[in-house]
Amino acid sequence: MSHKTDGTYTVQFKSAQDWGAGVITLKDLQLTGGDSGYIFTGSFREVGSRLAGTVKVEQHVAGYPSIFGHSVGQVFDLDLDGQFDGDVVLFNGHVRGQDHLEIQIQLSRAKPLAAE
Repeated sequence: MSHKTDGTYTVQFKSAQDWGAGVITLKDLQLTGGDSGYIFTGSFREVGSRLAGTVKVEQHVAGYPSIFGHSVGQVFDLDLDGQFDGDVVLFNGHVRGQDHLEIQIQLSRAKPLAAE
């Protein structure tokens, strides 16, 4: 089964302190991907016309800085809420348990997933 959001996306994200970019894949509302220092895994659910979910962020390069500075550990969760608009998804969210550590994320579809 496929979902309208299925595809490979470039991702740009920013916090009040820093920014970053990476690549992710969405398939059936399940997310996998990463950047040069972190691996991202997560899942989303549809809430009306919105997407809500959680992404686990895990450091894979020791000492690689987070966009949140030293306020988070090597593994943390992001709670996200966003709107799908064509080939773009815009999310707002925060680090779970630290609502003041906010993040904005833009996913831009680079290519759809091949049909199975």
